[in-house]
Amino acid sequence: MTFQFSNSWPKTPNADFYRLFAERVIELTSPKTIDTYRIHALSTVMKLRELSVNCGKVLSKQVPKVALEPIVNEVVEALKSDKVVHKILSNKGVPLSSVTPKSDETTEEILSRTRLAISLITPSYSETCEKVILENCGTQGSKRKLLLFTKLYIAHLCGQRFHRMFIHETAIEHFTRKTISRCTSGLLTKFFNYFTLDKNRYFTVALCGSATYVNFLNGVFQLETYDDEVELKGQTKLNIPSDFAQGDRKKILLLPGIRAPDRFSAVVWAEKLLGISRSFLFVFPSSLKESIDNDAYVFHGKSLMGKRVGRRLTLSVSTSRATRPQSVSSAAKAFSRFAFENRNGGRGDDGLFRALNAAALSGSSQDPETQLITLWSAFEALLPQPTRDEKGTARIVHFCSLIVPALASSYIPNKFEFFVKSLDRARARSVRKIIEAHGHGDSDGERLAFTLSASADNARLVASALDQSPLLINRVSNLYNLSQSPTEALRKLNANEDRLMWQLHRIYRERNDIVHSGTSSPFLLPVTENAFFYFRVLTAKLESIYAQFEVTEPHGALQIIAGIQSELKQQASRIVSDREISEEQKRHSFIEYLFKKRAI
Repeated sequence: MTFQFSNSWPKTPNADFYRLFAERVIELTSPKTIDTYRIHALSTVMKLRELSVNCGKVLSKQVPKVALEPIVNEVVEALKSDKVVHKILSNKGVPLSSVTPKSDETTEEILSRTRLAISLITPSYSETCEKVILENCGTQGSKRKLLLFTKLYIAHLCGQRFHRMFIHETAIEHFTRKTISRCTSGLLTKFFNYFTLDKNRYFTVALCGSATYVNFLNGVFQLETYDDEVELKGQTKLNIPSDFAQGDRKKILLLPGIRAPDRFSAVVWAEKLLGISRSFLFVFPSSLKESIDNDAYVFHGKSLMGKRVGRRLTLSVSTSRATRPQSVSSAAKAFSRFAFENRNGGRGDDGLFRALNAAALSGSSQDPETQLITLWSAFEALLPQPTRDEKGTARIVHFCSLIVPALASSYIPNKFEFFVKSLDRARARSVRKIIEAHGHGDSDGERLAFTLSASADNARLVASALDQSPLLINRVSNLYNLSQSPTEALRKLNANEDRLMWQLHRIYRERNDIVHSGTSSPFLLPVTENAFFYFRVLTAKLESIYAQFEVTEPHGALQIIAGIQSELKQQASRIVSDREISEEQKRHSFIEYLFKKRAI
C-alpha cells in the first residue's frame, strides 16, 4: 500500500521533487509494498560481482562455461541501461565497450573486463547517484530521471549491505516525522549521510532467551551472558528497557564488536551465529531447543545508543497483496476445486499437492537457505523432468521454458491492475469512480487502461484524485504513456521475459550453491522473496487454467499458458504493425486483446 504522509510539506514546485524522492525510497523499501514496486533487483555492481564469482567457478572447473551466458547477458543489459555507470565512465573518459563482457570471449577475458568494471564503477557510484538526485531536485529537472536514479541508488545501498528496513525506517524518520518547512539540498544531504560506509562502525547486539539455551551458546562460543539487566554495565544498562529478560529462567546474551553498516545488518550477522547452533542441534538432537525472544536491542559503537530490532523483520519473506485471495472463502474455493478433482489420486494431485506441501514447509522454515532449497523442490514438483530428446539442454533452460510464459502472461495488464491495488481505500475509491465513468472492461485495470488511452484529459482527471502525491501522479503519467504506445508495451513485455529468465537462472544457481557447496550469496533473501512471489503467481495461474479449461495436470496447464502467451505476442505484433487501422484503433484493439486473452 502507498505510504501516506501525515506531515506538512511546502506547496512549491521544487517540493514536489523532494517529496517524490522521499515517497519512492519509502515505497521501494517497505515490506508492505506490492512486489512490483519493491526493490528486488540486484545493483549493477552486485551483478558484476556475481559474474566475477562465477567466472572463478568456470576456471576451477566447478561449472561449464555455458553457465556464464545468462549472467553475461544480464550484465550487458545492466551496463547498457545503467545511467550512473554511463556518467561515471564518461567522467573518466573510459568507453563502455571496454568494460562490457561478451559471451564468446574466453573466461579470462570476461573476468578481466568484469574486474575492470568493478574497480572503475564501485568507488563513485553512491556519490554520482547523490549528485544527480540533488541536481534534479534543486533545479526541478526530470522527474523520470529522478525516479530512475533513486531506484539505482537504493539498489546500490542494498548491495553495499545496508539493510532494506534500515533504509526504510531512516526515510520514515527523516521525511515524515516532522514538518518540512523548506526543501533545500540540506534535506537530502542529511539523509545521504546515514549511508556512508564506515570501516570503524560496529554494534553490540543484546538477545534474550531461556537460561538453558543461552548457557549452551555461551559454552559453545564463549559469549557474554548476564542473568538480568541489573548486571549490565554502563550505557548498555541505561539504554535497555528494565523489563528486558524478565520472566521465568531468562538470561541476556551480548554479541559485541559486530562490524555492519547498520543495526539491522548487525542482527542478520547474529542470526547467522544462531543458525550455526540451530544446525548443530538438528544434527545432534537433544531435549535442548532454540529459545530466543524476537526483540533484540542493538547498540551503536562507543556511544552505545540502543534501538530495538525485531529479528523477524530482518529475515522474513513478506506476502504480496497482489497475489493473495480476496478472502478466506475465495482461497478455500480455489483450493477445493483442485482437491475435489484429485480426491482419488488423480494426475494433478501428484505434482500440485507435493508442490504445495513443499512450499508450506519452505514458508515455515527459519533459514533463507532452507526456504530456497525447499521452495525450488516445490517448483520441480510442478514441472516435468527434461526428456531424452532434450539431451544437452540444461535443466534450468527446460524449466524456464515452462515457468517464464506463466509469469509473463499478465505483465502489462498487471501494471494497471496493481496501480489500483496499491492505493489506500480513499484514493482507490476516488479512482474507481473516474474509471467506471470513463472506461469499460471486467476489472479495475482494464477500465483504467481504456480510460487513460482515451485522452490526456482523463489522465489528468485520475491524477487529480491522488491527493497531490508526486509519486502516484508520475505513475499515472507513465501508465498513460504506456496506453498510448502498443509498440512500447510490446517492447516492455519482451524485456520482462528476459529479466524473468535471468532471475530464475539466479534462483537455480543459488539453490545449487547451497546444495552442493553449502554457500550462499549476500543477495539470498531478495532472491528467496522473488522465488516465493513466482511460486504464488504460478499456482494462481494453474488454478485459473483449471477454472477455464478444467485441466488439473500442471504440465498440461503450463503448456496451455505458453501457447496462449505465444499467440498473444504474435497477435499483439500484428496489431502494432497493421497499417490499415488508425493509431486510436491500434490502442483500443491492443488493450482489449491484452486483457481478454491473458492466461489468468
